[in-house]
Amino acid sequence: IELQAQAEYELEIGRYGEARITAEKAYHKAFNQKIRYMCVCSMFTIGRASIMMHDAYNYERAIHLLQKEKARCQNMILLKEIESAMAYLLSLKPMNHVHLRNLNDHDLELDILDANHNSFSYIAQGQIYIFNNQYDKLYTLSQKMTEHYRSHSHVFGVIYTELYKAISLFYMGRVQESLDHMAQALQMSEADQFTTPFVEQCIVIQDILKQMNTTKLLKKIDKEIQGYLKYKIFHFNEKERQIYAMHHKGYTRSAIAREMNMTIYA
Repeated sequence: IELQAQAEYELEIGRYGEARITAEKAYHKAFNQKIRYMCVCSMFTIGRASIMMHDAYNYERAIHLLQKEKARCQNMILLKEIESAMAYLLSLKPMNHVHLRNLNDHDLELDILDANHNSFSYIAQGQIYIFNNQYDKLYTLSQKMTEHYRSHSHVFGVIYTELYKAISLFYMGRVQESLDHMAQALQMSEADQFTTPFVEQCIVIQDILKQMNTTKLLKKIDKEIQGYLKYKIFHFNEKERQIYAMHHKGYTRSAIAREMNMTIYA
């Protein structure tokens, strides 16, 4: 547990190489001791760290290990956590969007989440809502997260709560409230220079960040975002880039198909 907590901390402050190595150690210890939920947490961290380092091998390996874990899982709560972790990781790589559609048709049973539930279950569900442009559901989720973290303190969880509130409110037209919550997320991240939450959500928060006062943390975030964006779209052709941009502007699949003169299954 201590190793995994250290790996999560290293991930959130942008020390991706160290995070992956520490998470690997946590995974092997948990695997040997048959602590399944901790294996899932470690695989999730390995996947997130790997995509930030443009490490395709370990990213795909994390997905593969989660698939194996899913195949032998008989605990329904853990199964939903595995599916959420896979959906989150797949959503970070646009070329996986077809596969993600097979995973994102479930909602977590939010009312049953408790202190024993991994915090990434909330975070992963939020990522699915963002992917589907379901900002009303994202806002409802953020309210659930507020209630949860009021009694179960978790600094990363609270940062993601504020971030999800900022994103959902912005796309619901409540801009000033959105800016207030983004400012809160940035303030909480400032001391330890947490950057990963903002980099992972860079596509949907760029317009919000443009309206924030420049700080040392924002400069660091912007630098990491530019490298991340370059990696995400580097292998896209021009048509794929257009589709990707339209999706994140809120276009539906049918609207994109009409604009691009193609079928929704293409």
